[in-house]
Amino acid sequence: MDKPQAVPPPSRILGLTLFGDPFDRRSWSGSNWSLFTTLQRRGVLHSAHSVDMTFPQKVTCALRNFAFDRRQIYLDLMKSKHSFAARSHNAERVLDSASKDVDAILQVSALFRPRNGGGRLHCSYHDGNTAVSRRPEYAAFMSAASPKVMRESWAYEQEFYRHMDLVFTMSEWLRRSMIEDFGVPEDRVVAVGAGVNFQNEIQPAPYAGRGRHVLFVGTNFEFKGGPVLLEAFRQVRRELPDVRLSIVGCRPDLNEPGVSVIGVLDKTDPAQEEQLRRLYNEASLFVLPTFYDAFGIAYVEAMYHRVPCIGSNRCAVPEIIADGETGFLVDPTDAGDVAQKMLTLLRDERLAAEFGERGLRRAQQSFSWQRVVDTMLHHMRARLGSGQA
Repeated sequence: MDKPQAVPPPSRILGLTLFGDPFDRRSWSGSNWSLFTTLQRRGVLHSAHSVDMTFPQKVTCALRNFAFDRRQIYLDLMKSKHSFAARSHNAERVLDSASKDVDAILQVSALFRPRNGGGRLHCSYHDGNTAVSRRPEYAAFMSAASPKVMRESWAYEQEFYRHMDLVFTMSEWLRRSMIEDFGVPEDRVVAVGAGVNFQNEIQPAPYAGRGRHVLFVGTNFEFKGGPVLLEAFRQVRRELPDVRLSIVGCRPDLNEPGVSVIGVLDKTDPAQEEQLRRLYNEASLFVLPTFYDAFGIAYVEAMYHRVPCIGSNRCAVPEIIADGETGFLVDPTDAGDVAQKMLTLLRDERLAAEFGERGLRRAQQSFSWQRVVDTMLHHMRARLGSGQA
């Protein structure tokens, strides 16, 4: 990722996003709140707005792409060209009412594009795109919109990136896709990373004394590699009977020795967020052999709590976990490999503690919303100063 330089930022940025109120901590799993709050604290945010469709707009768009399956309805409603047009209309209404001192537009996602920017710098921020979600190695694990809607989204997304002055991505993996799959010039795509979405500063506990406690945090047990982890855990437990596994973020129907299913913990509830922090601080190993993860903020959360990580060798995960230094990368289809890596760290507390300490330093240096905003502002200012907006 580009190292930010100390340069004056643009004075007023207008934010546009989906997924509800930008300042709601549930919006985009908390990333909208983190991004726009950081910009606000820096004194450069004019305002931030949701351009989500109204209920009548949703009904109209849903009827144009009718399906009997509820999941299909949701995905088609998210991606269709009619939904894109409705959100774009909502964004244009926001810009119509914006004051003239707005220097730049920063929008989250490629699911809308206002055409009335008035010559302002127009930037976007992304964790994924249509191209990576269509790749064969991930398609088997991902729900997709209907073929018709996928063709529509491919078409408008190609057009979208051509009109952006700057495209910010969470990862270098996604940056390469923007360049190779969509033809965006390299100098207009910048990997800026992401941070964690806890409300208060993280206080990592010492590593010593955590025992053999494995933690999994994921919203979809199958999609995030839960069954592979479970098989690996059974293998590990044959050699280390005292090992425990806690599952957070989902509630699979399990009755396994040594396994505790915690379920969903809502970070907007202080008590539940504190419970999640406590679980991270009690864990001796974080394992998430996901089949697809647009970025992988859960790994970063674990690293901020001194927990060594075992993660998938796919997507952007190799940019987060330094293999052999802060954790291990594994093939998410190979339970035996996952088990061996788990045994290596669960048997050697000193090595695990070293990995955890390196992971904490790596997270603090590379994955924070302050760094994201620093990098964005540097590149936005450079574009404004060069007159390329």
